[in-house]
Amino acid sequence: MKKDDWKICAELGLNHLGDYDNLMDLYSASGIKKLNCSLTIQVREESFYQKYPELQLDISDYESFNRKCLKDNKPFGLAIGPLEDFNWILNSDIKPDFLKVLSIASEKKDFLNELKRNFKCPLYISTGLSSKNSIKKTILPNIDDDDYLIHTSISHKSEDQNLKLISEINSINQKVCFGLHASNHFLALASIGAGAEKVFVYVGDKTKSLPDKEHSIEMHDFEEFYQKTIDGFKAMTSPRNKERKQDIKFLG
Repeated sequence: MKKDDWKICAELGLNHLGDYDNLMDLYSASGIKKLNCSLTIQVREESFYQKYPELQLDISDYESFNRKCLKDNKPFGLAIGPLEDFNWILNSDIKPDFLKVLSIASEKKDFLNELKRNFKCPLYISTGLSSKNSIKKTILPNIDDDDYLIHTSISHKSEDQNLKLISEINSINQKVCFGLHASNHFLALASIGAGAEKVFVYVGDKTKSLPDKEHSIEMHDFEEFYQKTIDGFKAMTSPRNKERKQDIKFLG
């Protein structure tokens, strides 16, 4: 398993549009290979692909992309919905370094337990519309110390992000990340100030009709977003006893 020292996860999600060539173009154009970040692609539940078959990759596509990430030493994650059967993953050459559990599956106790039993890797669980109370009662009892919550709002509006919940989750001693679904991408920096340990953000070719278009970072802008967000983490993690320096020259 690769190191867990990354701070930003580039979520390619379903923005590959079911086309492996699109997936590879997205990977290359975003500059992910040269950055210290992880990435995810989605594996949705069976009923989803019955409705949107054009968004489904072949098993061989997942395997090939996983091998590419392994060669490039990139932490590779699957973002999964409430699958009825994931034996096809276990029986394949797909070896995720971590799993992101989509919010539609985050409160499914039996599903979480099956994931923990079959995959020996950290879980990142998107909270979606879960309240603080349901997080404490339904999600936390089914995860381990190595797992994370991802505070996510199912809204593009800034006023719906409720970033204060990040610090409230931190107060119950659970590691928490931020999943950026807002149109205003600068809210990723606000989430770091609220205590998010990592940021998950969708990336895509926004010239195309994408499932996650409005809140995605344009793939050619991802490296700039990455650098600014890493600066946000640096600003929050300077040692308390570090001597403060003045390097700005004032006139007069």
